[in-house]
Amino acid sequence: MDPIKLGFNIYDIRDFFDNSYVKEYEESVISVRKYFSSKLNLCQKRLPYEDGCPSWNSDFIKYMDNLLDSDYSYLYEKTYYHKETDNIYIQMDYNFTKDCFEYFDKHNIDQNTINGEIPGVSTISNGFYHQCPFHEVEGFNRLKAAMKSGSTLVDYLLMTDDINFKLMKLCNGSEELPIDSKVGDWTESEENLINLTSAERKRKIWLNVLYAKQFHPYHQDGQGDRNRKFTCLNYPNVGRTLKDGGLFRYYDEIPVSGFTKWNVNIDKDSYHEILCNYTKVIILNHSIDNDIVGNLYHQVTKNLGEVRYNLYNTFTA
Repeated sequence: MDPIKLGFNIYDIRDFFDNSYVKEYEESVISVRKYFSSKLNLCQKRLPYEDGCPSWNSDFIKYMDNLLDSDYSYLYEKTYYHKETDNIYIQMDYNFTKDCFEYFDKHNIDQNTINGEIPGVSTISNGFYHQCPFHEVEGFNRLKAAMKSGSTLVDYLLMTDDINFKLMKLCNGSEELPIDSKVGDWTESEENLINLTSAERKRKIWLNVLYAKQFHPYHQDGQGDRNRKFTCLNYPNVGRTLKDGGLFRYYDEIPVSGFTKWNVNIDKDSYHEILCNYTKVIILNHSIDNDIVGNLYHQVTKNLGEVRYNLYNTFTA
């Protein structure tokens, strides 16, 4: 399988930027990791939970609620408003997700577990996503104030923009991109802000946080927003090695969606792994073959090291 033909592109920034830029970017990553940690300590443990993304159904929560010692009945209350669908959903929070992985670790449950074994287990990744660290760039006055005082987050995001736009153009085979965004345009006008709540939002950013013992089960992302043209996966991590786990693992075959058990046509031992440090970037091109990359089966192996961060940048037409 040629992943590039599926719109799955893997890059190392050291092949496209000089040593001085790479070193400066590494320093920015080290600083922003401290920034992320401080913001997450404030927002992810606060109740009512106001971060993350919705759980589309309650299957996994109901299953795990019967196995965990703590009472998570409050999670059945619909609290998350999803503006794209104009509906309110239930939501996993930090405490629930943490307890689930403690249970998994004690019972030798890992990333190869599938929905047919634990109902809805693939949805646990919904508990990893965070937008709260980006609060200072989601309002124009806050953004300008942050830039004036010198912002670790803004500096990191601007350098990441330089990298992502260069690589999107490379995988698109053209200097022109089918998106209505440019490098750093979110610092110039309110209508270009990151994570706008309006329908005119051009780009969205969130942070995927994987603590020790946590993993992403085997899953597909699915073919979602037809207006999304690119997803850029950046990894603000430094010095991770293979023994730290947290490897991005993707499989050779692209079967149909709706997976509940190992497909007989899939060789579950036929996969490729990516070590996710700051020099690695994955670009998903959703314009290819009706967003076939959304059907790519993948997982993240158990994190055995320090907290693993993954930045998602999505761009729409």
